[in-house]
Amino acid sequence: MANGTDTERGEGWVLFAGVMILTVGVLNFLWGISAIANSHIIINGNHFDIDHRQAWGWTLLIISVIQIFVAFGIWSGAQWARWTGVFIAALNAIAVLADMQSFPFWSLAIFTIDLLIIYGLIAHGGRSQTAAS
Repeated sequence: MANGTDTERGEGWVLFAGVMILTVGVLNFLWGISAIANSHIIINGNHFDIDHRQAWGWTLLIISVIQIFVAFGIWSGAQWARWTGVFIAALNAIAVLADMQSFPFWSLAIFTIDLLIIYGLIAHGGRSQTAAS
């Protein structure tokens, strides 16, 4: 493969990772607001009372703001954003596996996306700096 084609493929992965982190950030923001507004959750007709749901909601809000900033940092080519994105995607992958009983298909889908984000950022996240030198 030519060097230009290889670089373009890497840029696509980095763009994908940024878009997915931004999407997850927005979803986590909405999920956090939902958790703060209502400390009860109904899943599959069962009623679960979670004591610290509001605290979890605030945590999700903070994480979502970080994810949104990381997405823009990834698009600008910042290395801090690349590694923060890898770390956040790994944490998110672990967190969605904790929800596997409640949301099995959603958890597997988000876990897969997190793995693709990690791959894109690790394998291709440094390409723009390498290609420029």
